[in-house]
Amino acid sequence: MHRFCAAILIGSTLLCSGFIFSEQRIKTYEDAWDQAYSLFTKDHPHEAIKIIRLISDQNIPVREEDVFYVRSLAALAARPIFRELTLAIKLLKAIYEVKKDDYATNLMLFAFALDKQNEAEVIEFAKALIHSDYRAYLKEMEPAKMSSIEEIRNYHDRMIKTYEYIASLFRGVDDALEKKAKEIVATLKAHNPQ
Repeated sequence: MHRFCAAILIGSTLLCSGFIFSEQRIKTYEDAWDQAYSLFTKDHPHEAIKIIRLISDQNIPVREEDVFYVRSLAALAARPIFRELTLAIKLLKAIYEVKKDDYATNLMLFAFALDKQNEAEVIEFAKALIHSDYRAYLKEMEPAKMSSIEEIRNYHDRMIKTYEYIASLFRGVDDALEKKAKEIVATLKAHNPQ
């Protein structure tokens, strides 16, 4: 048990560091996201990660309408303050099982595979990115063009670099996948919003 946090399970309420959250209120990924994000933004990050672990341990099947919340929970778990990559990957793979073409999920799994230097997963998620619905992601990210944060505003350029890298991965290994990645790069460059 964390030395700064005496956790006491009382019925279905967890009391930790003087903050109370109800396990009964965490029945969906949306509930978990709402509570975890609220706690995180109110300087209670360790309570936020507990909520993410709690919902992950429940192994609730991911539905289409859960994808945003599950992906957001995974992104929060992966933040440098926690670096709970195993937890983040578990959540993302739950999305992957029901929505293999989700660009953002596949991109995160690809990045984690690169970070772990897991060659088999790098190839798996590079292929998944090639078959992802990147056009839906572009549409979803349309408002980001107005962001004052350069890294967010440049999502399009990062997509191009990602697919260029994927094309280089398959160069001389799989001509069809290399060609498809290059076609995506060409499409992205032709529709660059900047």
